[in-house]
Amino acid sequence: MLRQGGDEGGFVLPDIPQRTVTLFTPPVQAGTDGRALIPLDMPDFNGQVRLMVVAWEGSKLGAANSDLTVRDPLVAEELLPRFLAPGDKAQLTVLLHNLDLPAGEAAAKISLYGPLALGGPDRLAADLAHRAHVAAVWVGRPDGTALLNAAGRDLALPMLGRVFALLPSAPRPILPPPPPSGMPSRPADALRLLFPPTDAELSGAGPATLRAMGGQRPLTFMIDGAPLKIDPARREASWLPPAPGFYRVVVVDADGAMAQAAIRIR
Repeated sequence: MLRQGGDEGGFVLPDIPQRTVTLFTPPVQAGTDGRALIPLDMPDFNGQVRLMVVAWEGSKLGAANSDLTVRDPLVAEELLPRFLAPGDKAQLTVLLHNLDLPAGEAAAKISLYGPLALGGPDRLAADLAHRAHVAAVWVGRPDGTALLNAAGRDLALPMLGRVFALLPSAPRPILPPPPPSGMPSRPADALRLLFPPTDAELSGAGPATLRAMGGQRPLTFMIDGAPLKIDPARREASWLPPAPGFYRVVVVDADGAMAQAAIRIR
């Protein structure tokens, strides 16, 4: 039986470590143009931070904040058990994220310290496209010998399944059929309003479901300029017409692309 220390009894995926970063800068004198350059010494951190600034002059006071993304071009995350007892054996999972590097080989070198031994290669590599991800699982004994009756499909594959279950889903829209020969094609991911079509006449007896395809989420649906409340992950919105008349339906994606239709409610 393969012992798993605190995780004995099953291949439980360890929690991805979370790190909190808090930085503070003393007051800095702004220049004559009202601008101030404030350097920040960021630690080894990948994630989102919120930058908050407070400024004052005499009796005037102002504040602003903005969310910033901090990340390395290539991010490697290791998933380890919370603790191990002497003689325990564990699986090492490494996640590689190619965020800003061109397509090519991405590699991670593994080093241990203390009473730990690596029973396999100390370098994991994979060919990654731009903004691609890979998960590598190594299974073995600390002394480098093989595990009896152990196979990758039995030990590594379940771990990989749990790893990819943590990744956000990215469903792709169903692509339309190619246009007939001689007709200009439209990019498959261009934002477009599926329903309602322009100049449509709808019944006002109940709610109408507005649907869009393509574009970058989150999408914003608006009726005559008033936004509707929707789930940011969805590409549809429910709208109850308040009265008969003419309305303009607009959908805007995260990149600012827009699609619209003029409709009539009977």
